[in-house]
Amino acid sequence: MAAAGIHAAVAHPGRPADWRPALALAGGVALYLAGIAGLRRSLHAAPVLSRLVTGAAVLATIPVGTRLNARAQLTAVVLVLVVMLLVDRRRHAIATGQGEEIQRRRWPGPTR
Repeated sequence: MAAAGIHAAVAHPGRPADWRPALALAGGVALYLAGIAGLRRSLHAAPVLSRLVTGAAVLATIPVGTRLNARAQLTAVVLVLVVMLLVDRRRHAIATGQGEEIQRRRWPGPTR
């Protein structure tokens, strides 16, 4: 489902998307996130709230695609997913006691 929306975004990036491709893109990603949340919940593996909130945020990008253009919607979806991953990484680091390590760690610069 998301692949159809991505195809439309790549094929016509500068034009506003029809509601169907915009819904396919956002709905496909949201459906995937809901599936992952359900799997995590059934396995008692990890918190699921971030996936559900992110799915709702991804669905909120539909007007971006229909009013601006498909490229803007695809960019918004990717940004929402990146924020989710960064927040999850930070929460995991705090939960495992590695929060300070992540703050100290920087992108490796040139070696001396």
